[in-house]
Parts: sequence; structure tokens; C-alpha cells
Amino acid sequence: MDPKLIAAARAAFPASPNALVLGAPLHAGECHPEPLVRVGLDMLNRHGLVAGATGTGKTKTLQVLAGQLSDARVPVSAGERFADLLGREWPHLRDRTIFLTADVRPDTEAWLRGLGCPFFFKPFRVAELKAAIARVLDAGPATSGRASGAAEHRLEAG
Repeated sequence: MDPKLIAAARAAFPASPNALVLGAPLHAGECHPEPLVRVGLDMLNRHGLVAGATGTGKTKTLQVLAGQLSDARVPVSAGERFADLLGREWPHLRDRTIFLTADVRPDTEAWLRGLGCPFFFKPFRVAELKAAIARVLDAGPATSGRASGAAEHRLEAG
């Protein structure tokens, strides 16, 4: 790949802990092996567009971005809107929903406790998440009643 292109990418997208990685430069059918293209967290209050044909990776791109936003502890309201919709439209599924968050603010924890759903703060142990999923599944078919075992899990890495 053209060294001038790589130098331009490095200059345009400087490495920063306050940035999301978007991908690598692609030029003339060649993809650079290092992901150099980034967007600063301070730019995420603007509109964006992820476009492409079927099978080009739009969904995966959004999943990767959402994971990085969560890891950067950027608060979002999607979980709150989902919980409100869940409570209005499908209250019998509330105990069958497990929330995962990196937002460890006290008001978020209070909100999660008030939901009565199982929830985990990142980082969490996969084995404990699997156990919570098993408890939800063992509760049987979703009914209008509440499943038992809703609990908060504040876990350390490990």
C-alpha cells in the first residue's frame, strides 16, 4: 500500500484513547492490516450513516461500534427506552430480560434495581452471565407472572 496514503491516514486519524476504531484504510483493493481510521468520542453527537449492500457488514459494524461505546462508558438511553417499552407492551417478559451495562453511575444502578430485572456491570464473568441466562430459561415459558431469581450482579474481572 502507498506509504503516503498510510501517513495521511495516521495524520488524519491520530491514535487516542478517546476514539472509536472504525477500520483500516482500503485503497485499490488492498486493505492495510492496521486499523487506523478512528472517530473521536467528541464527534459522536453528530449524525452518521452506515450504508452498504446486503452482506457488506453494516450490522457487524454497528455491533462493534456499540461495544466500543459501552467499553468507553458512554451513556446511552437505548436501554431506558427498551425497558419502558418492555414494561408497557410485554411486562410478563421483564424477568426474562438481562441488562448488561458499563455505566456504573449510582443513578443507573438505582434505575436497574428498580426494574427488577437481572443485570450485570461490565466487566463480568461469562460463567455468571451464563448462570443467569440458565435461571431465566429454567423459569419456564414467559407468562404474565414474574420469574424468580431477579438479582443484581456487580462482578469483578476474572
